Amino acid sequence: MVAKGSSTPHFVKRIPSDIREVLVGRKLVISVGEEVVEFAVTQSTQSIRFSLRTSDPTVAKVRLAEAISYLEQYFEALRSHRPVELSHRQLHALAGDFYRAWSQGPDGMKSLTVVPSTGEVIEGPWADDDELLAAVSQQLADKAEQGGTEYRRRTYGPVVDRILAQRNVPSVTPSCRERLIDTFSALNASRR
Repeated sequence: MVAKGSSTPHFVKRIPSDIREVLVGRKLVISVGEEVVEFAVTQSTQSIRFSLRTSDPTVAKVRLAEAISYLEQYFEALRSHRPVELSHRQLHALAGDFYRAWSQGPDGMKSLTVVPSTGEVIEGPWADDDELLAAVSQQLADKAEQGGTEYRRRTYGPVVDRILAQRNVPSVTPSCRERLIDTFSALNASRR
């Protein structure tokens, strides 16, 4: 569909009535080409609408098909409680959210930290101390390199699960969760 007064095609999909109430309050993360669209579903939302960000009809058809495929999978996951497989772009967008939530809380205060020896996540604002954050990041990165996959799962898994829940992602496949943990770990390691 092309919006009135625009040369750019738009995606429009009516929200199915059987999952409408479940979707209210959720923020959907949808890949559109090289970008990610975040769409918040409110009580008054009847349809999911966003620009396909291209005027090329061939590219628009591909993006439309990808968005329909993802949303149908997401809707089915809500109906059947099956996990969703996220795209590469969606994984990186969520990993960036994980990192921001871990390193920065509201008002510039750090909101989450991880005890390097146990992987325990500690919540709540703590001193806005960049040196301390750098030291924790360094310890986590060093231990992740030494401890391998199991350490990364134990350390970063709770953070990944928390942000998925906050972003209202119903659930992701085990392989998708592993890729999220690895991407978040790599972002943390690159901070040093």
